[in-house]
Amino acid sequence: TTKMATTLAAVAFMVLAAALTAAALAPPPPLEPNTQRNACASPSVANAPWCAQAGGRDAFPTRAAALVANLTRAEKSGLLLMIDLGVPRLDIDPYIWWSEALHGAIAPFMHTGAKPATSWPEPIGVGASFNTSLFRALGELTSTEARGLQGGVGATYWAPNVNIFRDPRWGRGQETPGEDPTLSSGYAENFVAGMQGDDSTYLKVAATLKHFAAYSQETGRINDAVVVTEQDMADTYLPAFEAGVKLGKASGIMCSYNDETYGYGVYGNSTLPPTTPPQYQGVPSCANKGLLTDLARTKWGFDGYITTDCGAADYVGGFLSRYGYPHTAADTVHAVLAAGVDTDCGGAGTPNWGNTTLLSLMTNASTAPLIEPLIDASLTRLFTVRMRLGQFDPPSAQPEGWATLSLTDVDTPAHRALAMDAALQGFVLLKNNQGTLPLRAGINPANNVNAGTTNVNTAALKIAVLGPNSNSAEWMLGNYHERAVPGGVLLSPCDGLKAVASGSVPIDGSGSVGGTGDDEGVDGIVDTTVSAISCPTPSNCSIGGNASVSTCFDGASKAAIDAADVVVLFVGVDGSQEAEGLDKTSLLLPGTQLEMVDAVTAAAAAANDTPVVVVVMGGSPVDLSTVATHPTVKSILWVGYPGQASGAAIAHALFGTTNKFGKLPMTWYDNGFCTAANLTDYRMRPDPVSGYPGRTHRFYTGTPVFPFGAGLSYTAFERTLAWASTPGVSGKTVPHSAIPVVWIDGAAADADTDLDRVVASVEVNVRNTGDRVGDEVVLLYVVPPPSAVAVGAPQQQLAAFARLSMHPGRTATTTLAITQRHLSLLGLRESTSKGGLDGWRVRVNEDEGTALEFRVRAQVPGGPKPPR
Repeated sequence: TTKMATTLAAVAFMVLAAALTAAALAPPPPLEPNTQRNACASPSVANAPWCAQAGGRDAFPTRAAALVANLTRAEKSGLLLMIDLGVPRLDIDPYIWWSEALHGAIAPFMHTGAKPATSWPEPIGVGASFNTSLFRALGELTSTEARGLQGGVGATYWAPNVNIFRDPRWGRGQETPGEDPTLSSGYAENFVAGMQGDDSTYLKVAATLKHFAAYSQETGRINDAVVVTEQDMADTYLPAFEAGVKLGKASGIMCSYNDETYGYGVYGNSTLPPTTPPQYQGVPSCANKGLLTDLARTKWGFDGYITTDCGAADYVGGFLSRYGYPHTAADTVHAVLAAGVDTDCGGAGTPNWGNTTLLSLMTNASTAPLIEPLIDASLTRLFTVRMRLGQFDPPSAQPEGWATLSLTDVDTPAHRALAMDAALQGFVLLKNNQGTLPLRAGINPANNVNAGTTNVNTAALKIAVLGPNSNSAEWMLGNYHERAVPGGVLLSPCDGLKAVASGSVPIDGSGSVGGTGDDEGVDGIVDTTVSAISCPTPSNCSIGGNASVSTCFDGASKAAIDAADVVVLFVGVDGSQEAEGLDKTSLLLPGTQLEMVDAVTAAAAAANDTPVVVVVMGGSPVDLSTVATHPTVKSILWVGYPGQASGAAIAHALFGTTNKFGKLPMTWYDNGFCTAANLTDYRMRPDPVSGYPGRTHRFYTGTPVFPFGAGLSYTAFERTLAWASTPGVSGKTVPHSAIPVVWIDGAAADADTDLDRVVASVEVNVRNTGDRVGDEVVLLYVVPPPSAVAVGAPQQQLAAFARLSMHPGRTATTTLAITQRHLSLLGLRESTSKGGLDGWRVRVNEDEGTALEFRVRAQVPGGPKPPR
């Protein structure tokens, strides 16, 4: 963590120094927290046309264009960089476009005396909560702290990452909310809305969707093109970006490093021979006009700025050369700007984009007529965003409270509580035989003094904590966090168990964001007195680098098991196995962890059959086939990267202080998947001829170790499902039909079809039949008939989701909508149901007992009209 913080800051300042040196400028004075200077405050520019406040948001593009018209070419050339050079002549400071907010505010140029920002769980864990209210609340927390730390200085944040978690080996899957486009769309919409605020004129901060569009591998990410079909782009890779733009109103997009065989660039088709493999005939994402301009800006109505990923503008030149396109510096700049990109994450001296290159292209008589209008258009968009951030108006013009946010609004008790709550909602209980969890006295009757009688000894609980990282804390922060977390908060699993058992880290419900229901509630630790927690794992035990099992399991480990009532064993992966630039090569537990599991379970079985609870760390699936079926392993809990709540959150979940588990946001495959599906294969749908099994719960034809949506609770639920009335749609059933009929547009794949139109609604009732307060995640699936799957429909489609909280014996109800998107075959030129298809079903979770059947009919030209 400290190393990453140092590296990130060092790189940032080197880039800044290079940029300023190239422009012969002095560094700006250090900025205090919450310092945002109004660029129109100086009398010398106060009456300039770009400083006229009248007209609100609609006037910003006009004001920005007026500013651009007053710039010299030399000034323009320094403003399309990640750290732009400012315009001292017009009293405009340099601006830093790069800040991060993957799971908490990160800004390389944050005031050095600032408080550490709140670090909540990696998004893969937040996605597991399936809680849109939480998604938004975390965005609000992050933007509040961003403003408190910096004001509007560096207020463009490169988050969220809404790429689809396509492959379980991907090193950055942890950064995403999961594998499902409906879940990712809900995350994109709500996190962006929370970050940017509700004001129609100004942005609290600018959220930037990344990495547009089909990007999900680190290995070779800047080499070959992604071969992707129109159908997979339409119904898998693009929906989350569309939701972030159209529903969340995102003000930024980052194009990805890689290429796609989808879309087009300004240079048309490649000049390589037709026999060239498709992976060498792609369009660089940052030069893809079909994606950036035609789709995002024109069709979706995106009106923000577009940045490249760091260095991607330079990489475009290499792609163009490799694929047989024109590829001089002028060609590269033209390809990128004409595609719709506005700024490059790179330094002033980069050969294909630096300010020297841009200036030379604007002063060259042959290139200026082509390049300068594109630069002007990009600068207008960039300054429009900065104006929306309030940088050209007095602070008093912005929504009340934004301008006064300060360090007192960073790391507040409410923010700490929300980080804890987010972690708890994202933990997933995958196995819990014999009710082994929650941990409690008397958990192992064989070790009780009066076992076998009615007078069971529940006076104390002895716990052995084993496994790599059980005594380490920093792995729990995941990636993309810069600063140290607030002091005294980050605890190792061992320390977290000790602290919670002693009562020193209670749950503060003041920051809780629960689901919809009658009462979230907190149970409190019941019937648990801990007499001993032993954590004897050797200090040199690591996730993947052990020479032998004895490195992690020695005599002290066995002695701890012999004395314990229960063993809590930590396994999984960490940043040494998955990160930006690093994909996994296998789904097996790395290093000697499987051997360690064998040694621990054997010792536990020999010691009065002591139960073993396995806690799985990391942000991606691992093959737990043998672990899940082992009789001594009674419980399995996946915790992801829980952020600063860390070991305390894990302990609260294990002790049952609360009961807020989530569901898996990704499929957990066995290791055979790595042979059946190449990391570079972006096809979603299976191919029976070649044996390709397909990907994600929507298309995978194999048997997963744990399916998408898996997850248990400390209580039990019953669910019922019924059709609900939908405004503008026929009633609960169509007259004269025993089975409801849902009508959709027969031209569902056409550009102008409203795919988010609600075509049916269902009412879900969930009753808590257990004896604990608990949360239930409701997943509403549309299940097409085999005839639709045969022509490319998903085998199941997540249509909607909700999170419900309830006390024992209580019932919670939610109404969920089915949209046309979930009944249509996107990317094809005909409807899924052309001519009609019967046998469609809708169900809740994996509960077939809730399934309702319906028919789909398409409204085609000249055909029957949908009933009203």
